[in-house]
Amino acid sequence: MDRLKLAIDQKRPALFNRIDVVFHQDNARPYTSIVTRQNLWELGWEVLMRPPYSGKSRRNIAKSAGRQNSSIQHVIYNFISTRVYTSKPHLDRPSKLTIREKRNTARKILKKAGYQSRVVRRKPYISVTSRFKRIAFEKDHIHKPLEFWKTEIFCDEGIFCILGIKGRKLVWRDPCTVIQKEHLVPMLKHGGGGVMVCGCMASNDVGKVEYI
Repeated sequence: MDRLKLAIDQKRPALFNRIDVVFHQDNARPYTSIVTRQNLWELGWEVLMRPPYSGKSRRNIAKSAGRQNSSIQHVIYNFISTRVYTSKPHLDRPSKLTIREKRNTARKILKKAGYQSRVVRRKPYISVTSRFKRIAFEKDHIHKPLEFWKTEIFCDEGIFCILGIKGRKLVWRDPCTVIQKEHLVPMLKHGGGGVMVCGCMASNDVGKVEYI
């Protein structure tokens, strides 16, 4: 014990500058000598008395605690390195897939940004030449008086389907009722099933529809 006291006295200046020091005996016997306890108290060390797994191997500790040997080893290594025996909190389970392997990554990002998947709307095609002509027409007639528009007639033509819509149509059915009449959409070959009509309108009335 005198040798221990001499060693502590020689290292006293360096030990006083340290903080958070824990003195853990091998067997943690309750009858530690008064000299040792006095020196530890003067140094400000914390003494852990009677640890629950003192003198046992990691395998025996794991068996007594009902845990894996690797878990006990991880706790010991974590305490030695960080002085904390609890595991670091995890916000979420680490991902096992890369960005290439995530099929819905782009879809989730788009939905998070506020985008939604919708069917595109069908509108008449307007070429670049037609766009410039329309802009020129608007610039030439934007300041025309109301009496001028009373003398104008607007006409247009279009194709209307007489056998339903051309787009997709969804239906709820059983696998065995695929060819029933209420689950089918009629169609004609060679582009039939539609009719082209022409109509006109003026400032005071709407003209009749003519079939072309």
